Amino acid sequence: MGDDGIQAVIKRAIADDKFAQLLLADRKTALEKIDLPAAEKAVLLAASNVQLRRMIEQSRKRSWISRMTLGTAAAGAALAVGAAVIIYPMTLTAGIRLEDNRSTLAVQYLHQLSLAERQYRDEYGTYVDMEALLKTYNMREEMDLCTRQSRYKFSIELKKDGTFVAIARDASGEKPNWISGPDGSVRKAEDK
Repeated sequence: MGDDGIQAVIKRAIADDKFAQLLLADRKTALEKIDLPAAEKAVLLAASNVQLRRMIEQSRKRSWISRMTLGTAAAGAALAVGAAVIIYPMTLTAGIRLEDNRSTLAVQYLHQLSLAERQYRDEYGTYVDMEALLKTYNMREEMDLCTRQSRYKFSIELKKDGTFVAIARDASGEKPNWISGPDGSVRKAEDK
């Protein structure tokens, strides 16, 4: 494979949902026709589905953080044009129009927190506070980077009804605050 073996498999799983499903359901079959060194194949075969999902999610997060934090004018233009594509599920369902990179990054990370909360609930049967979520999925570095780049502070509030609200608060007070819940949609905090 052109990329590092394991990383190339993970990238393919991100890009190809059918391959990802096969990789989780029948790893041996999924890896049969992939040219990997024996040691790397052994690592992938030995990994649990939880470990493999985490590898895929971490790679996915690094990918969007990299796209969002590029400092060139071209990246800014790409974000302006591509923001609707990058955060398509949220923008269309919640009617959000994002006009700057800081808000785009904050909304994207907020969506990522909601996805992580849902994954945690699927694995452990309950939602969890921010610190436990960051620790469980090794998300501290990504959150710190996102906080620095977007200048938003992120938190999760667990509700009495057993759900949660993920919140992005603009530290400067210049931009709107955003919230997200279990359905993954993101909206301005002042919306009801």
